[in-house]
Amino acid sequence: MKGSYQSLYMHLDYRLPKCPKFLPPDLSRDAKLRLKWFDFYFNHNKNAELTCRHFGISKRTFYQVAWQV
Repeated sequence: MKGSYQSLYMHLDYRLPKCPKFLPPDLSRDAKLRLKWFDFYFNHNKNAELTCRHFGISKRTFYQVAWQV
């Protein structure tokens, strides 16, 4: 069950790209864009080069944002 957590006491099925209603409404436009970068990155086997080409950003920018988290 990839993307979900199950135990005796809790069942949590939270998938960020498929459940946008869980996103906090006060995120800035830039923050939402960065979430799209990382969603794409994780959905494409953590391929940073593909992600950077898809969004038109440099690898340096991508990795700087990644290390800020």
